[in-house]
Amino acid sequence: MRILVSPHSLGMGGSQSNAIDFAARMRDQGHQVMVCAPPGPLVDRVRHRRLPFTPFEPHAPHVSLRASRELLRVARGFRADLVHGYEYYPSMEGWLGPTLQGDIPSVSTVLTMWLPLLPSRMPLVVGTESLAAVARARRRGPVRCIEPPVDVDHDAVDAPGVKPERFRDTWGIDPGVHTLVLVSRLEQDLKVDGIERAIEAVPLLETDLPVQLVIVGDGAARPDLDRRAMAVNERVGRRSVVLTGELPDPRSAYAAADLVLGMGSSILRGMSFGKPAIVVGRKGFSEPIGPDTLPRFLYDGFIGVGLAGDALSGAELIDALRDLQDGAGPVRTGDPGARRLAGQIATILGSRQEAERRGEFALQTVRTRYSLEVLTDALLEVYEEALRSPMPRAEILADSAVTWSRKTAGRTKSKTLRVLAAAGNLRVGAPRRSDRVHLPGASGLRDRFDGAAHPAAVGIAHRPAVEPEGLQREQGPAREVDQRLGQADRRQP
Repeated sequence: MRILVSPHSLGMGGSQSNAIDFAARMRDQGHQVMVCAPPGPLVDRVRHRRLPFTPFEPHAPHVSLRASRELLRVARGFRADLVHGYEYYPSMEGWLGPTLQGDIPSVSTVLTMWLPLLPSRMPLVVGTESLAAVARARRRGPVRCIEPPVDVDHDAVDAPGVKPERFRDTWGIDPGVHTLVLVSRLEQDLKVDGIERAIEAVPLLETDLPVQLVIVGDGAARPDLDRRAMAVNERVGRRSVVLTGELPDPRSAYAAADLVLGMGSSILRGMSFGKPAIVVGRKGFSEPIGPDTLPRFLYDGFIGVGLAGDALSGAELIDALRDLQDGAGPVRTGDPGARRLAGQIATILGSRQEAERRGEFALQTVRTRYSLEVLTDALLEVYEEALRSPMPRAEILADSAVTWSRKTAGRTKSKTLRVLAAAGNLRVGAPRRSDRVHLPGASGLRDRFDGAAHPAAVGIAHRPAVEPEGLQREQGPAREVDQRLGQADRRQP
């Protein structure tokens, strides 16, 4: 199988790291794999894994037919059997380009904690069972839950290149206190208030259990977190909070930890080093990972919202995370979530036996449930199903038009449908009765998409295929549709 993998970027982050890990393991199983993405720090990781790489222009703030055509060009040049897009933009561009224009099946992976508006029939992979349940209720296409993978051979204390002693020396880690490590993007989205809460927990532990918090990562929230760290260090009278910035390979930081904090794939990587772990989420959420809490994390993912007793789950959690993505306000001294987190840290690190027990449980959980080898087999099943069940172009066009009708609140014009049809070599208009294509289930599309306009009543028929070079790539209607789709994206983030 020839697989084109398209992450949304190669900046530091869990989704793109997962894409690279899966791609490398697929290659090791004998498949031909290429990575196509905007360049970033993880290019070195792609090259280290010896994966062919094609740079792709950074994604515009909207879905672009031009980018879709460029992805089609790359896919055809690679002779791809399938395109796998990670997150919204690559998924839509894979659908509108390789799938609609080139008859190349595409698959989407979405590791956010809410569902973006994607074509309903597009095969979808999500990272939690709770999101999969919501997706199955809303979509027509196949949905599979595949949790973020961990390469347990690469992310291990004894793996080549992992040097915790050098990390401690480089960053001045105090050997006389316990080390907490938190690896994360420092962005004002789902992560920053959990990081702020971790910083505020440090002085609460100073009397009975001094700790040093090491934060690995970078982003827009870095200046504010630097100020918070300086204030805590002055209050405590020592360098109790250390920000290292972004590290291309944070494995030595995980290995140096006595306890790891975080969420999502970051916390799973820390668990792979045999470290006890606490998930820090939004609105005061924090919970140690153990036999009593694991079932909740297996269903909802390694994230959370709310204090104990009020923490959300399932669809309520998904809705809350979407509402909170723009920030939750600052964490202040005396925050009840910070006190709760400090108590959890003290309970684990106050007993060597408890810390070792939880570390062993964490490692065993990752090896049995989140191993890259096990999850690669599950992803291969998704690929094989997509290749076995190709969709007719008429259905692909219908799903594309329905998606954008809903995106624009029912204001999609027939001209938009015509341009999408031109991209897919289809004829839209009023064909002869003998040319009409029946769309199974089309009468139910309006109800399924909340009353949005749909193309069920539009005559759709195949026309002879033409090569992409025959299309007007940058002129006339295509440019107008690019602008229309961009306006829709800006109206509805």
